[in-house]
Parts: sequence; C-alpha cells; structure tokens
Amino acid sequence: MPVRSPLLGLQKGLYTLLSAHMTVYDAVPQDTNFPYVTIGEATAIEWCTKTGDGTEATVTVHTWSRYPGRKECLTLMDTVLQKITETPVTFAGFAVVTVEMELMEIIEEPDGITRHGVQKFRFRIEEA
Repeated sequence: MPVRSPLLGLQKGLYTLLSAHMTVYDAVPQDTNFPYVTIGEATAIEWCTKTGDGTEATVTVHTWSRYPGRKECLTLMDTVLQKITETPVTFAGFAVVTVEMELMEIIEEPDGITRHGVQKFRFRIEEA
C-alpha cells in the first residue's frame, strides 16, 4: 500500500512540463489574459501489481480561450495531450509507469464567449 501521496508532486511535474509551452495557473489571477491552462481536479486510489504497490491518479487539465470558434482551444489541448503523453512527467520519490488520456471535450461557457477545454488523464504511479 502506498505510504505517500503522489498528487502534489504530480501537479508540480505537470506544471513544470506544461508551463514551458503555455501559460499555466494553479489559481488564476483576476484580469488574466486568455488563453491559459489550469491544472484542476485530482483523485488517487490504490493501485497494486504482483511486484509492487502504487497509486492510480487522475488529473483534469482545463484549457480556457476566448478565440471565436474552437481552433485556439483545440490547438492548446493538442499541445497538452502531446506533452503529457510523449514526455515523462517526473517528480521526486515516484515513477510514472503509464499515462493515458480518458476524456477530451470542449464546452462553450454560458457567457457565449469563453471556450472551456477539459482533458482528463490517468497516471499509474509507483514509489521510487
């Protein structure tokens, strides 16, 4: 059974990975310019194999755009997908074994202007 939670390290690793390519926030400042990305909800459950114990974590990444249409939001979402699935997310004390995308969708917010991209990723993580 895992002794430590990987969620904070995973968030830091994702922030480092994504912020090299786009504007990323944990808490969005007032009057922020669009587009930007936020690292959102996270869950963790125990994940065990015959050889070790670990955690299966999900993290939701949100993309925000006010570009008319979906092009800008989809472009950012594609970059998020590429970076998270092609570049290993690293953080101290843990090793990401696998990562996969579970969900990708765009929602038009009630203001009729903002496009909200939602991507959910599943990580299987072992303590190093």
